[in-house]
Amino acid sequence: MKKLLLTLFLNICIFNLFCQTVSDNESQSKGKDVQIAIGETFAVNVLFNLADKYMLGKDYADVDFSSFKDNLTAKWWWDIDDYATNQIGHPYQGSLYFNAGRSNGLSFSESFLIAAFGSLTWEEFGEIDDPSVNDIITTPYGGAIFGEVMHRLFLEAHPKYPVLSYLISPMDGFSYFARERIY
Repeated sequence: MKKLLLTLFLNICIFNLFCQTVSDNESQSKGKDVQIAIGETFAVNVLFNLADKYMLGKDYADVDFSSFKDNLTAKWWWDIDDYATNQIGHPYQGSLYFNAGRSNGLSFSESFLIAAFGSLTWEEFGEIDDPSVNDIITTPYGGAIFGEVMHRLFLEAHPKYPVLSYLISPMDGFSYFARERIY
């Protein structure tokens, strides 16, 4: 676990070197709503779990307090999910976490940490399977890349095509709908 945390920390530092800086028209002066971003991340996990459990009937979504305890003490492993789940589903879910941060005024790096937090909490509390090493990597990294693209497309599309912009980045759309401001 120490190696995983050290690797994550070093990668955040390296990843931050290549992210774009915030332009003057993307205001950071409106304040950062970290608590709301964390709450939205928690809500994404709950909604995904409920959809998996009740709409898709997935056994792995049948979580309870004993599964939480088991996951917190389980050894991490390399899962064998199919390609679409690992390379499309996890980055998409990570992009929702990431954009929970971006849509609440957080920087690229801060939003990456929100995506890592969302992925970690999903692995520990969102499913009964033991936590997965490849998911904790793919979700925040793919989510940051995909999420930043979606966030910037939202910013470009929203003035002319607001409905389309909500489809492009649901988290940005939700935040704008709730507070009528764009970060």
